[in-house]
Formats: sequence, structure tokens, C-alpha cells
Amino acid sequence: MQKRFTTLALVVLSLFLFSYSCQDHVVPGIPPQLKTLPFGGGQNAKCSLTYTVEVTDVGTIPVKEYGVVFSAVNDGRTFVDNPTVADNIKVIVALPFVAGPKSNAGPQICTSRISYRAYAILQDDSVVYGNTLNYNDD
Repeated sequence: MQKRFTTLALVVLSLFLFSYSCQDHVVPGIPPQLKTLPFGGGQNAKCSLTYTVEVTDVGTIPVKEYGVVFSAVNDGRTFVDNPTVADNIKVIVALPFVAGPKSNAGPQICTSRISYRAYAILQDDSVVYGNTLNYNDD
């Protein structure tokens, strides 16, 4: 009888541990990693810029939008050193969000000073930024 009770207890304990180990656990997502690359534009770089963002790691959180956000003297806003998507001009890059560099031309704004960085708006509306680059022709 004692052996039968011990065997039954081990079976019940094993089933309990097995069922607990198979539960789904919420794993936090990994945000993407972005790198801001120097802008292009040739001879007329102060007025017509092409911005490039490099996705170095796509992460595990879906991205709704990405590109480069910038602040420039003469863009109609107050110049800031670290532009954000909330208050500055965005140059959106077409989806899909994949690893590697992607570019898009920005609006024609003639300026002598610009600060810009890559951004990605995630599914939960949080924002991830890349490094900030600056151009100053003063």
C-alpha cells in the first residue's frame, strides 16, 4: 500500500510539473537597432538631401513606420540637436522593414545647419532612435 501511494504521488507530482513547464510565458520583445548614415546630395547638398537609415537588427517587435527625422535651420520650426518624431520633419522610408540600408529624398530645404537621426515607430507606438548626425556649414 505504501509503495502504491508513493508511486501515485510521484505520478501526480510529475504531471503537475509537466503541465506547469508547458505554460506560455510572455517574452518581452527585442526592439530593432538602427544606424543613421551620412546624407547624400552631391553639389547641392544644402538644399536637396537624401537620407539613409541602416537597419542593423530587425528585432522581434513589429515596426509600423521608419525613416529619418531631422531638424534644420530654415525648416519653419525651432532648431534642436536631437530631433524627435513628435516635433520635427520625418522622411519616411517605404516598408518592409528589413536589414540593410534604405534611403529616401527629403523635402527641398536650403539650410546651413541640420541635425538628423534614424527612427522606427513600433507596433505599441514607442519610438526607437539611431545615432544623431549633424551638418554645420556656418
